[in-house]
Amino acid sequence: MINSETTTKPPVDLLAIISMFFVIAGAIYMISESTSSSASTVAYIADAIALVVLLFAVGALVKIKSFAWSIFWLVFKWTLLVYCIISAFLLFIFTFNHMPESRLLPILFSLILFAVDVPLNISFTVAYSQTKQPATNSSVSNIAS
Repeated sequence: MINSETTTKPPVDLLAIISMFFVIAGAIYMISESTSSSASTVAYIADAIALVVLLFAVGALVKIKSFAWSIFWLVFKWTLLVYCIISAFLLFIFTFNHMPESRLLPILFSLILFAVDVPLNISFTVAYSQTKQPATNSSVSNIAS
């Protein structure tokens, strides 16, 4: 395990959760104010804040020197695939139910942030809990199966 006395845990997971909060808050506001023309503006602002916070999370992530990067990328690519599929299904549902075009663009931005944010949080948590030693092929294949 990573020794907490010698290193401090970077706030990647906390920043990813804060980013997700802004995505969800913007979506809830937009849905609750469906007749208001300013609802999309609030959703854009919430998504912009979420994007900035997510970029800070990525910045904190790339500064980590000793990290299980092979495990991080293994988990990230598969969770990203799953969450992209989920986001595509959700976008299809909104489109199929004749969501107005003025609402689809902020929803698309929210879904993109959702599809990146959750895999980042999951893969960081998994990789951070691994040892500092480089992952061997057997440990990576155990995770994949």
